Amino acid sequence: MSSIPELRSLGQCFSGSNLLMGEIDMINVLPPPTETEEYQNMAEILRELAAQVRFSKTRNELVNFADTFDRLAALAEHSSEATVQNIARLNR
Repeated sequence: MSSIPELRSLGQCFSGSNLLMGEIDMINVLPPPTETEEYQNMAEILRELAAQVRFSKTRNELVNFADTFDRLAALAEHSSEATVQNIARLNR
């Protein structure tokens, strides 16, 4: 028996019946990121990319985009907190 796993078609890989325990389970455990987290993640990615860019104009643009995503994250966080407070008031 070979130690190389046999090749399966794409359909078989994602059908669930041929998956080993733990192969796909981790995806189900993680909750989807919030809107705020999405914006924060994008800002982080842009800053990491900016650190690798050679040209200062491009680097500055990427940092500016990252700052914009940080502001969007703050707005999203504020609006989600306001929504939670409004729901709490309605339930009183």
